[in-house]
Amino acid sequence: MFEERRQEHKSAVKSLLAMDDYQKQHKMITLTLERVHQVLKMSQEKLQQGHYVPGDPFPLDNSVRDALSQTMETTCLLGEVLLHLPDITRNVLEKLGTNKGLLAWGVFFTAHTTFLSDSTKKLVHLMEQELGLVDRDHDYVNPYSKSNKQKAKQYKQPQPKKKKKKSFKRGPSLSRHYDEL
Repeated sequence: MFEERRQEHKSAVKSLLAMDDYQKQHKMITLTLERVHQVLKMSQEKLQQGHYVPGDPFPLDNSVRDALSQTMETTCLLGEVLLHLPDITRNVLEKLGTNKGLLAWGVFFTAHTTFLSDSTKKLVHLMEQELGLVDRDHDYVNPYSKSNKQKAKQYKQPQPKKKKKKSFKRGPSLSRHYDEL
């Protein structure tokens, strides 16, 4: 079920990327991040009340189990949005004054659970680097950030110009026969 939700998140991010209007993207990301903040706050409270620690076995209590899955799903959604739209997301996070401690808790909690696939672990690790929660790897580059897109344009080599094909006249023509001379 978790992987299904991840696929839904990926399609949601693709639809965000497909939007041409910056204002619409900004508004959707604002709404998403406000909801992420609410869900993480409620989940944190439930997990602390249930005394659940990342790395523990899967919880039996339904409320703790729901809080665990919501934390992991919400953190992964945040990661997808952050990695694919980093400039807008950072801007919205600053404007909202989102509690970075809560986001850091969600990322830390998700990173230390034992239920993640390798691709999700990679997503969380990239998210930690993008948020500045851990030191960036020496080869870390987010290809979606504006600064990296500009650098890529500078270093992009111009493609060779295509040669024009020689055009020939169409239609009947007189042919020369050298044998007749």
